[in-house]
Amino acid sequence: MSEERPGKIIIVEDEPFQARFLTLTLKKAGFEIIDVFDNGKANLDYLKNNPHDAELILMDIMLKGALDGIETAEAVKTNHDIQVIFLSGLTDDDVIDRANVSTPHTFLFKPVDPRQLVTSVLMGVRSHRLSKDLRESRTWFSRTLDNIQSAIITTDRVGNIIFRNKKALEYFPDFGLPQNMVEELLVSNREGQKINYREVIKLKGSLNLESVILQLPDRNIPVDILLASITRNERILGYVIDIIDISEKKAQQDAIQKYQIQLQEFSDNLRNIQERERIKIAREIHDELGQYLARLKIDISRLKLDIEDNTRLNDLESIADTLVKRVRKVSSDLRPKILDDGTILEALDWLSKEFSQSLPVSFFCTEEVLHLPQELKTDIFRIAQESLSNILKHARATLATIELSLDDNTIELVIRDNGIGVKKNNGQKKKKTMGVMGMKERARRWKGQLNIVSSDNGTTVTASFPFQETDN
Repeated sequence: MSEERPGKIIIVEDEPFQARFLTLTLKKAGFEIIDVFDNGKANLDYLKNNPHDAELILMDIMLKGALDGIETAEAVKTNHDIQVIFLSGLTDDDVIDRANVSTPHTFLFKPVDPRQLVTSVLMGVRSHRLSKDLRESRTWFSRTLDNIQSAIITTDRVGNIIFRNKKALEYFPDFGLPQNMVEELLVSNREGQKINYREVIKLKGSLNLESVILQLPDRNIPVDILLASITRNERILGYVIDIIDISEKKAQQDAIQKYQIQLQEFSDNLRNIQERERIKIAREIHDELGQYLARLKIDISRLKLDIEDNTRLNDLESIADTLVKRVRKVSSDLRPKILDDGTILEALDWLSKEFSQSLPVSFFCTEEVLHLPQELKTDIFRIAQESLSNILKHARATLATIELSLDDNTIELVIRDNGIGVKKNNGQKKKKTMGVMGMKERARRWKGQLNIVSSDNGTTVTASFPFQETDN
């Protein structure tokens, strides 16, 4: 007993000689005798006022008074967590069976052997302390799990619930255990497909179910579920289930997605407004300013008939011709007329010829006729136009090509050059320009993709658009 603290013992014995023998023997062995009582009521009264003092009670079965030892032990078991060792001079089977109901630590029959007494009391004290430590650990563990926001459930190997924390009780109320998670855990995936828990519990590893729907009697909750088996020597002992409510997370994701959709719609509307403004400005420049310049040229021509020295008028006429060409160029750059009046094939062919004034550009198309919605036609044209502009500004290319094809209900636009490629800056890829971002947005609005592949031998821009051509 010197290596551990003394056990605290209560003796309940109505024979004075026997009580003295027990007291002296246990004190000599190093135990602490808290008190000695000769009846059950006195013992229970003491425990009521001092519930945490004793670790073990030596209880005579045949006590005098209103309560015998068995009845007293049953009251101790009901109200206190204290080990009881029964003392009896009787070996009657009926008495023993009745005493066993109170689950004593052991029996000692009178006359008690001192060594057996010390050994039994020592084992009883140790059993009490182990039980207390285990109970405190379970309480600490349970309270810790109750503070976790997810629902924690443990089951046996066939799915019967053994433990659930506070959050789990909200989902699966305790209507009386055992409940079986095979019937309780009803989940389905995003497509509404049911997940068979009976099959899941056959696993020896773990299973992570993300963004599934937990179906409760009063509501459905979006959750993530982690299910893991508890094994020992490759034998399944049970399962632990962690259910995480992702309602708030999903609401945030939905809000972000809604915001992104609104932002995309705003971007698309802004781009449409920009194109409409280009059409308007281009027409005003072409029609109104063009008319004024035409009248100016006519007036200059008439003046030349009346004036002998036309040197100055010739200069003015040359300036007017240049202005007419510049007006047509500005109008065309804003919104080429062929983009509204012609097909996408005619528009890209015109674009290649326009850029060929500075760089040889070839246009190839696998289709003879391709009818597209006006907005899709505009986006394809603008992607090609932006790509060729970037080639002129940065690629140092001597050749470029535009290819347009329709295959498997997908339109593919490919612009290639033989330039120096997209160079790295300070060890990092060059930042995306607004032009490239604009091209990607034009592809995205049609649920398409835009990819750029670059090397020292040139750059390839590929834009693909899902499309199904109709008879119209």
